[in-house]
Amino acid sequence: MTFDDIQNLIKKTERRFNLEFGDIISKKRDVFTCYARNKVVKVLHESGMNLSEIGRAINRDHTSIYFIVTKKLGSKHDKYKPKKSYGKNGQEVCQRFKNLIPKLKTPLERRCFNIYGRALAPGELAQYKKNPPYIGYARS
Repeated sequence: MTFDDIQNLIKKTERRFNLEFGDIISKKRDVFTCYARNKVVKVLHESGMNLSEIGRAINRDHTSIYFIVTKKLGSKHDKYKPKKSYGKNGQEVCQRFKNLIPKLKTPLERRCFNIYGRALAPGELAQYKKNPPYIGYARS
């Protein structure tokens, strides 16, 4: 799309949503302006423009455009959505944690698990109760 096409699209969208001239490229964050801005991003993205070009056209950073494309526009734009793949070992680890969490009954057991990354044996837990390690931030 050329610069004139983008300007015409922005003007038509502003007229359609009863916005003032320049609202879409302004920093306004009200619901109506954001909705109209998202529609402009959708059309520009579907026309083949990359995120940086769209961002420059509507006075936004490419990461803002990325957020609009991935979170706001829905499943048509799966190209940018991150793929969740833990692999076989990752799935086993996740399953182990899911099985272990119900066994951690007291807040002390959960805190020990968060610190050491494993459930403590009863003897270790008793030792921890007597002399807990200090976990905190150093004061300056």
